[in-house]
Amino acid sequence: MNKIPSLLCYVGSLISIFFGFYKLFVYENNGNSPFLENKNAYVGGDAYNLIINAGQATAYFTLSGVLILAGTSFLLWQYIAHKASKNNMKPSSAKLIAVDSTTNTST
Repeated sequence: MNKIPSLLCYVGSLISIFFGFYKLFVYENNGNSPFLENKNAYVGGDAYNLIINAGQATAYFTLSGVLILAGTSFLLWQYIAHKASKNNMKPSSAKLIAVDSTTNTST
């Protein structure tokens, strides 16, 4: 089975978590000093910069969660496809049971 897509999703998730924590914990605002470099500082006020960094960290953590779900979905799909190929079935040929909700069985 090909596990490369799920592996890429999990690696991307780890990278995204790293960037999220970097945005949260690495902050340095040196004002207008030409010799010192600002880290994760965008505007003049500290509170504004921390709010911006918190929003960006939330986006990275959300991306990480989506990538974990995608990687797990890939693994689940590969497992189902493997089981179906063992039974000489295509995954899409499974029969669905339709439930008719229009009939009223109560009297």
